[in-house]
Formats: sequence, C-alpha cells, structure tokens
Amino acid sequence: MLFSASIVAIVSVFGDPDRRGLHSPASKLIFSVLGIGVLALSWFSQMFSLVVDLERDEFPTCADSIAIPMTYITTAYAFITIASLIIGGCLTLGFRALPVRFLAWDLNNSGGSFLIYAPFAIIALIIAFFAVTGATDSSFLGTAAAVLALFLVEATRSAILSDSLAEAAA
Repeated sequence: MLFSASIVAIVSVFGDPDRRGLHSPASKLIFSVLGIGVLALSWFSQMFSLVVDLERDEFPTCADSIAIPMTYITTAYAFITIASLIIGGCLTLGFRALPVRFLAWDLNNSGGSFLIYAPFAIIALIIAFFAVTGATDSSFLGTAAAVLALFLVEATRSAILSDSLAEAAA
C-alpha cells in the first residue's frame, strides 16, 4: 500500500497535465527539499523499526535498550546527509533548465548519455534492493522514501541530460 500510495503521490505532483509522462521538480530547491525528505523519512523508518523490533522481543534479553543502535543510526544518517548535500550540490551544477521530461535522453550524445546513465542505474538498483528487502520487515515505512529516492535518482539523471520543457516546447 505504501508503494502504491507513493507512486500515486509522485504522479499527481509531477505528472504532466497532457499525460505525456512525468517531469522533474521545477527547481533545485525542490530537489534538495525532496532529498532531505527522503533522508528524514528513511531515518524515521529505521527508528520506528527498532521500536517495533524491541516490542516484538527480537533483541536478546541482555539488550534492554535501543539507545545504542539509535545513536549509531542517527550518526550514520548525519554523515549520509552531509555527503548527500555535497554530492547533490555538485550534481545540481550540471542541471540544465528545469523542469525536464522524466525519461530524457540526449540523442546527440548517446555515448555520453550512457556514461551518465550507468552510475544512476547502479544507484537505483541498490535503492530498489533495500526497498524490496525493507518492505517485508519492520522497516516497511522506508518504502515511501525508497520510491521517492528512485524518482529523484531518475529525475537527477534527466536533469543532467535533457533540454528543459520550456526549450522543447519552443
């Protein structure tokens, strides 16, 4: 249900009115806010997962507190957030005018498009793996974050490769 609700939300916000597909967020700020939202929802999912696992008695009896894993996860997410802000900031420097068509491909430079596409495809596969494995355990709330992260990965790739919708219409 979370997967479906996430897809419906993304299509309702980023769908083209002409039903030609999706488009990227309209500004770099929206990209950043959505990225921070993905990290926040993912962090919350992990915290919720620890609470659920504790209530299900999935920790050994000597582990009477989940404060240590919560601290480790929070510290990891702090570093991930800093790295994401740095990498995301560098990637947005390569953005062309926004918004762009979602499945954009630079036909004038197919080799360059593939070189850009490959790392984003690997990142998407990693996110999809964690989404599928997390959807079936106590970190199921991360499914919405994973779907939004997959959208942002593809939108970022498209923003680097594509002409803007305004330029394409002109």
